[in-house]
Amino acid sequence: SGMTPYSLAARSVTPFLLALLLLFLPKSATAKSGNWSSVFDSLIRNRKFLNVFDIAARLALASTFLVHGYKAVQGHYPFRDLINLSARRIGLEFSTDSLLIILKVIGYQDILVAVFVLITRSRFVLYWTAIWGCVTAFSRVTALGFPGVDLWLVRSANGGLALVLIALYWWFERGGNEMKISQPPPMMTYKPL
Repeated sequence: SGMTPYSLAARSVTPFLLALLLLFLPKSATAKSGNWSSVFDSLIRNRKFLNVFDIAARLALASTFLVHGYKAVQGHYPFRDLINLSARRIGLEFSTDSLLIILKVIGYQDILVAVFVLITRSRFVLYWTAIWGCVTAFSRVTALGFPGVDLWLVRSANGGLALVLIALYWWFERGGNEMKISQPPPMMTYKPL
């Protein structure tokens, strides 16, 4: 079973979210002005941007963690190899049964993370997602050594996107707006053509 588009969602959507960020930057925003605080303040006040960015990022994160969780519960062979190779570097050896138990625990945890990313904007969940996403991305380096660095960098979006959401929510709260982390951003009302 190869990688599916859903398991690649976080790393695939991140460049598009960056493009969205650039698209919604105020026209007067320039690096020469040096006042990036006002640039981000005006960006965060743009409800359309906030809604699209928030929904796309959370769907991408949830999709990635859900599919990876499912694959881990199923005992996906590449995941077994990552754990085994990483463990061997520190002198540990796991039996197949132990590996399957470890993968089931990891898999169910990933599935729970995916669900909580979708239904809550908890800082704890986002921090956990960021840490776990970065740890699992870095497992390519612990398993493969230096040749795994490129794999780690590509997969860093799995945790990095959660950090971006934390920053986005923090910036919104810092601006004194009425939205709190536990509330969804106000939805746009779309008028039919």
